Amino acid sequence: MAKPQLNHQSKTKIEDSPSQLRGTMASVFILLAVLAAFFFGVYGLFLERL
Repeated sequence: MAKPQLNHQSKTKIEDSPSQLRGTMASVFILLAVLAAFFFGVYGLFLERL
């Protein structure tokens, strides 16, 4: 009976270019700013109703 073998060896090339990391960091900060603005806007509306 044949034995199943997995001879697939692939090497993934990982490049940590600073421009990609800078773009990721900028995206995270923009998302954080939008979420913070939304949170404080809703919180301000909540305080206004008290």
